[in-house]
Amino acid sequence: MTRGKEGWGARGPRSRFSPGRTPFLVGAVGHFFAGVTSIAYGTLAAAWFPFFPFFSAPFLGLVLSVLLSLGLLLHSIGFLGFWRAYSMTMGASAFVLGLVAPLVFLASSIVAFNSCGPPYYCYRALPGLAAILVIVSLILLGVMFIADGAAFLFSRRFARVPGESFAAGVLCIIGGILVASVLLALLGGFFIAGSVLILGSVVLGKTRTTDGGS
Repeated sequence: MTRGKEGWGARGPRSRFSPGRTPFLVGAVGHFFAGVTSIAYGTLAAAWFPFFPFFSAPFLGLVLSVLLSLGLLLHSIGFLGFWRAYSMTMGASAFVLGLVAPLVFLASSIVAFNSCGPPYYCYRALPGLAAILVIVSLILLGVMFIADGAAFLFSRRFARVPGESFAAGVLCIIGGILVASVLLALLGGFFIAGSVLILGSVVLGKTRTTDGGS
């Protein structure tokens, strides 16, 4: 692993892969889709606090969780682009976490949905192991957002507007900390994460490539 001036494994503007803009554009679409869904998910969570979305509107919570998971899986492709185009180790880390965290979150959502009892009672009825899985999934999502933020910070040199990449990185880390805290995830963490995901879609959409793409 090498550490250049811009971050772990960022070895320069040349790459043996030349992936073009496709990973960045796919990642940008995933960021935007996940951002909008995260804001909707956060709205449901905050509106029924302290009951998690599944405990107040189980089916709607499950639908939003599935959509958010799909968006986050797509969003990770953008960080794969950073790794393939610029050999950025942090991009590879963000990509792996972007696959693992949404899948665990989706699994916990399905478990929570299947464990729900009558409305407003589901939170107390959720079995201990299922509750642990939900908490672990939120912590993993928080760690994923923190890794995303670090990748955005390390990718400043490749961004058309470095300030946007820096802002996305800082806000993503803040959002990740809130989501990983579990409690604050339901009181604004998903709002911040959703907003920064939308900003991230702009950053990825403008990212320069190594094969002459604009």
